[in-house]
Amino acid sequence: MPAPRRAALAVLGRIRLLTIGGTAALMLATTALLDRLGYPGPIDPVAQWAVSLLLPVGVLVVAVAVWGVPATVRRRLLVLLAPVAAVLLTVRLGLAGWEYSNQHMGHPVYLAPVQWVLLALVPLVALALGFVGLRRREQTLRLVALGRNADRQHPDPGGPTPTDR
Repeated sequence: MPAPRRAALAVLGRIRLLTIGGTAALMLATTALLDRLGYPGPIDPVAQWAVSLLLPVGVLVVAVAVWGVPATVRRRLLVLLAPVAAVLLTVRLGLAGWEYSNQHMGHPVYLAPVQWVLLALVPLVALALGFVGLRRREQTLRLVALGRNADRQHPDPGGPTPTDR
């Protein structure tokens, strides 16, 4: 679908776009720094506390920044975040033993082919379901709006008319 060049800037506004981008960059830099500093040995408790505090605060800042955009844009953003959430849940819930064993064994434990397929398909399925749900929701809203407009233009034809009174 064609869009103007600066569609994100027009929809979100400069301050919101800078807030979202800056918060995302700060969260990414903090987690990368934590990984870099904490890799060879145990993680510093202060750094772990800072990251555990920064990530929810960053998510809250982004949520507040996105709250002011129109509802259609918010729904689309949620659909675009669905694959990210699906991968996060897949890794945290489905591959938790793999993650733990890689941290505490002396050699890497490789993923099985089924796990690779899971990592590839779960986000695609989440995105497809999000698109289907979004399309259904927007069609429902469009039909409701058409019904309201029809009711305003043509009152109930079976109801009493002013001459029946």
